[in-house]
Amino acid sequence: MGKAVPIPRRSLASSVPMLTHLDHVIVAVRELAPATRTMARLLGRAPSWKGEHPALGTENALFRLSNTYVELLAPAGEAGLAAWLRERLAREGEGLLGLAFRTPDADRCHRELRDRGLEPGAPQDGLGRDVESGAWRRWRSVLLLGGVAPIVLAAVIAFALPESVRYLVVSGKSAERIRAALRRISSAVGNT
Repeated sequence: MGKAVPIPRRSLASSVPMLTHLDHVIVAVRELAPATRTMARLLGRAPSWKGEHPALGTENALFRLSNTYVELLAPAGEAGLAAWLRERLAREGEGLLGLAFRTPDADRCHRELRDRGLEPGAPQDGLGRDVESGAWRRWRSVLLLGGVAPIVLAAVIAFALPESVRYLVVSGKSAERIRAALRRISSAVGNT
């Protein structure tokens, strides 16, 4: 454990919470396909997203729960985090890799974590693609290694795009919410 760091009063009194809720749990797996089959049998349903992170060298499967989701994350290729993730899997095996918390503002979160005496990585833009639908997701994250749980990676995420339309339909979201997402996609495609 590190040394105790006092939390400035202004951080505690912020009108907008820095971390709003647990967004998802990240589980490291060696091979995505067999892990996805096992999780699907456990939960009794298919993943809501099967994706890839081209710049990170990883692939994933997301399983929605009522208030969060489980992300199975595996190395794919040689880019970005692939080598690090393979080394971590060889050293510690499959299992919990991290917790991702939602924040409305990744840059502010980064500053506040630094002010609290932690050492977060710089905010980074993320991009993932659903391999079945072709839909893209964008987010901005701040990574924090160690800290509360030394082997757990904490990611703080501010999503820039909504979940895929497929997820909205499968999870029973309202027709109006689905139409709104389709309108945003349609206008974005029309502006390219």
